[in-house]
This record gives sequence, C-alpha cells and structure tokens, in this order.
Amino acid sequence: MFDEIHLRDQIGALVDSRSVTTLLVTHDIDDAVRLGDRLFFLSPRPAKVIAAVPIGTPRAARSAAEISAIKGDLARLNLANP
Repeated sequence: MFDEIHLRDQIGALVDSRSVTTLLVTHDIDDAVRLGDRLFFLSPRPAKVIAAVPIGTPRAARSAAEISAIKGDLARLNLANP
C-alpha cells in the first residue's frame, strides 16, 4: 500500500520523466506546492482562474523551509475568499 508521501514522489518522478506539459488537479496545497511549477487558483462555479502563481525554484531544489515559505505566501494572498 502506498502512503501519501510515496505516492507524491511517484507522481513527481512520472512528471519529471516526460517532456510534456502535465496538468495535475488537487485540493491539497501541500501537493500543489511540492509538485507544481505554476499554480492556478479557481473561483467557485462557474470556475474562472483568479490567480496564476509561478514557483521559480525547480521541484528537486525546493527545501522544506522553501515549501513552507511558499505556502505562507499563498496563505497571505487569501485566495480562498476571492
């Protein structure tokens, strides 16, 4: 059985092994920050993009501290209440 971290690592390895654009949809901000290069935030129905946030550091180079800082920056954007 896969645990959440192992599954995230497997998805990351799969994305890295392909030279194609990959769209991952999640409600989990931790997964989004760890796996994404650019995050799109949607409004409630009808869905519209309310923010596009690039992440400049490559996934493999993101430290736990940087991931935490990115999540903090996103929380300050208050995207849950557009």
